[in-house]
Formats: sequence, C-alpha cells, structure tokens
Amino acid sequence: MLKTVRVPEKFAPLFDQAQEYVSRYFADRISAPERGTLEISGQRYVLVRAASLSVEFHEMVTRLYGAEDEALAVARSLLFDIAHAMGLAPLVGAFAAGLVLEDLHSARFVARGERSLSQQLEPISGFLVPIFFVVMGIRADLRSLLQPGAVLLVVGLTIAAIAGKWIATLGAGHGVNRLAVAAGMMPRGEVTLIFASLGRTLSIDGAPIIGAELYAALVTVVILTTLFTPLALKLTLRRRSVEAAETDG
Repeated sequence: MLKTVRVPEKFAPLFDQAQEYVSRYFADRISAPERGTLEISGQRYVLVRAASLSVEFHEMVTRLYGAEDEALAVARSLLFDIAHAMGLAPLVGAFAAGLVLEDLHSARFVARGERSLSQQLEPISGFLVPIFFVVMGIRADLRSLLQPGAVLLVVGLTIAAIAGKWIATLGAGHGVNRLAVAAGMMPRGEVTLIFASLGRTLSIDGAPIIGAELYAALVTVVILTTLFTPLALKLTLRRRSVEAAETDG
C-alpha cells in the first residue's frame, strides 16, 4: 500500500515497487550527528547547510579574514579539507569549491565594478594548471608502453573514449550536429588524470589499482583525444557547411 504519494490506480503497482526499493535502500542507514555525516547503504554523505556552499559562505569568511584573496584561499582549502577528512576524494572538495566560484555567486561584486571570483583566480590557475599537467605527464613511464599488449590497450581505450561520446549524442535534439557535439566532447582531460593519479595511490592486496602500464596508457589517451579534437571538429563542421550549401543551392 502506498504511504507517500497518491497516483492513478494503474500506476500504483509501479510506485509500490519503487516505494519498497527506496525503503530497503534507506533501511541500511547509519547517522552520526556529532560528525555531521550520514551513511546510507555504504555510501557516505555530509550534512551541510546549503548556504554554506554559496556566496554567503564566502562573505562570512571575508568578514572574518578581511582580505578577499586570503578569504578565497581559506574557503577553497576548507572545502578541500572537509572532503579529505570525511574520507571522500579531494576531487569532491574541489567540485564544491567550483560551485562557490560560479560567476552567479559573484554577480553582486561585478555589478559594483569589482572582478568576479573566477577572474581573480586567473593568475593562480594560469600558474598552477600547467604545472598540474606537467606533473601528471612526468609520472607516466612511457617505457611501460613497450610491454606486449600495451599498444592494443591504448587503442582500445581511445576507441572506447571516442565511442562513448558518439553514443551520448544520440540523445541530442533534432537538427543538432551530433558529430560536431561528439567531437567537441571527445577530449579526456584533467578528471581522467586525477582519477588515474588517485588509482596509483590505492591498492588491493598490495597491488596498485592502476599500474604503471595502465597509467601511461590513460595519459596517452588524454593526449590523443585532445589532439584528435580540432581535426574532428574541422571535418564535421566543414561537412555540415557543405551539406547546407548544397541544400541552399
């Protein structure tokens, strides 16, 4: 019997199954209010007031520290450290920091003639981002690509990376240049490198989840898909232009 919603009778069995599934999922729940955490079916969550991840959070830190640059650094580091302390990947904290840096949150500053948060961070990101990619590349041992089957691994991962984006465009609306959309989404960038780097630090039975060969292959896939993208975009857009010209003619 449905306890949460009212639906037409013909939909009742479906919603009844959904209700049962959700009830089973939330039955395995462990809450720790003193730590602000909630674990449901083995997945850990954090209880955070919504405003703490918005512009109010930044303004509060600014009032506490005075200097806006220092406030930005503290806010980003705090979100990073919260994720790390919870046992989550630092990438989650970085994502939360990205939400704080959304231009919409700094609209009031821009309206009064100040720079947005993302603009203020450009000097820092311009310095650190190239270092990040260089470090990720240095960690790759290209000699591992000489191992038997390494080239096939690179080819297979590259094909899978490209095919995944082509398949995703099947949901695009009518009239959309799906080939161009797929080509634009083709590159595998920093997220792939971050997960690959994390995989090298994690191990099962003493063996790293991502070994030297797989890490080098993933770095190679990032390079190849990034290089393929301009050429693929050029070809797909040129093809669309030719088709449009033929139609007009």
